[in-house]
Amino acid sequence: MATATQKFGCPECGKWHDGEYAAMDCCDIQVTIGWECDHCEAVHKKQEEAEKCCADKFICRTCDLAWESPEEASNCCGIPSGWPTPAELEKAGQQRIEGL
Repeated sequence: MATATQKFGCPECGKWHDGEYAAMDCCDIQVTIGWECDHCEAVHKKQEEAEKCCADKFICRTCDLAWESPEEASNCCGIPSGWPTPAELEKAGQQRIEGL
């Protein structure tokens, strides 16, 4: 499941900040609260929207970027498609040891 990080927006200039006080200090007016998708960093007004933002995307195993297809995700950092994850390697190693 995707995660989201709460952000605070300055309605005057539109910039998003990590802290509420930083947003208030930005243009010295009331702030807007938003939620940032932790994968693509898009900011949404609702937490649920931010959590669903990249939930249907494919995530690169190396850099955690979201992609539209499994091929794009697996080739993102130059790793060929079908490259095993550390968990898959660990499982294969355990199966080999059990077979001895």
